[in-house]
Amino acid sequence: MIFDIIGFEMKQQVKSIIFWLCVLLFVGFTYSEMSYIFYLPVKSDADIKAIKGYHEYLYVDRTEEELREYVIHRLKSMEKAGVNVEGYMIQLGEKMDKEGLSISQIMNYVRKENDIETAEWIGEWIKAFMDNGKEKLGTVKEVNKNLYSWLGDKAYTYEVSMNYTDLAQLVGGILILPIFALLFSKDRRYRMNELIHTKQVKSYEYVLGRYFGCFLSFFLSVFILGICVDSIVCVKFGRAGWNTKFLDMIVQILIYVLPSLLFASALIVTLSLVFNNGMAVIPIYILYFIFNVTEGVFIGRGNFSVTLYKFLIRTLIIESINDVIIQNRIIYMALTVVLLIVSCKIWERTDKKAWRVV
Repeated sequence: MIFDIIGFEMKQQVKSIIFWLCVLLFVGFTYSEMSYIFYLPVKSDADIKAIKGYHEYLYVDRTEEELREYVIHRLKSMEKAGVNVEGYMIQLGEKMDKEGLSISQIMNYVRKENDIETAEWIGEWIKAFMDNGKEKLGTVKEVNKNLYSWLGDKAYTYEVSMNYTDLAQLVGGILILPIFALLFSKDRRYRMNELIHTKQVKSYEYVLGRYFGCFLSFFLSVFILGICVDSIVCVKFGRAGWNTKFLDMIVQILIYVLPSLLFASALIVTLSLVFNNGMAVIPIYILYFIFNVTEGVFIGRGNFSVTLYKFLIRTLIIESINDVIIQNRIIYMALTVVLLIVSCKIWERTDKKAWRVV
């Protein structure tokens, strides 16, 4: 019977506008954050420029002469806003360019020609230009070489799977909120009472069937999209002769995403049954989620008796990828079971009063 309810709920989710809106939002976020996979390994300068965000392997250090040219360009680009110092900095850029002065030489010139306060102010600007300009986009050969060195013994599929699972935990953890918060509030709309009366469904079968039907619908969307991302990377890097491991994505999803979404969704369902109002769950869960992903309250702080591990271990945080992962996953899978048991008990106790279910 429970499998019939799971199948029924999955069909209802497929018909749900809210469900598809959440899935489309997740796909959109994924594309926005991971569109770089379509351009790696790079084949042209256009590929390099098309990659969004900061990726350290895209950049190489400027030579001393290139850095000098960059500082000259920045100095000469200062807007003349009626401030004498800004006009003076433009003159400095022109002087460097015309006389072939190095950065250290122009700094010495500034210190000699100005008072201490002005010299320090201009010096800070020049140092800022140097910091901003110390790197430049590399060539195709340099970028691919950097990427290869950056990966070391790891396949690029491992890095992509880390990025994807991190995204899936954060974005997925928010997008499941409307889906699960309103899960049992839709009973009257879909006439679930009639199904329960007709089939003589037990309370735990009903709650678990609805929950897992809803969860599988969303999780399968996340899983399938992850496999699509992984397949793109495997094909592109495999054709280029790079090392790939298709199972990296599957393993990461099962270790990180599955337990995180299970616990988060079970928490939402339990709260919705406690309050008997799906809308009341939304602000409470949002506050909890924000608290949970804040780095300041990261795992345990060495005092397990006081602070439980966070349910969400982000793969891009260095402290997260050590031997606390397995303990964390076990703890929160166990807590998920507890929450589902509590949900079944709450529904069994309130169904006759609220829904008049036999």
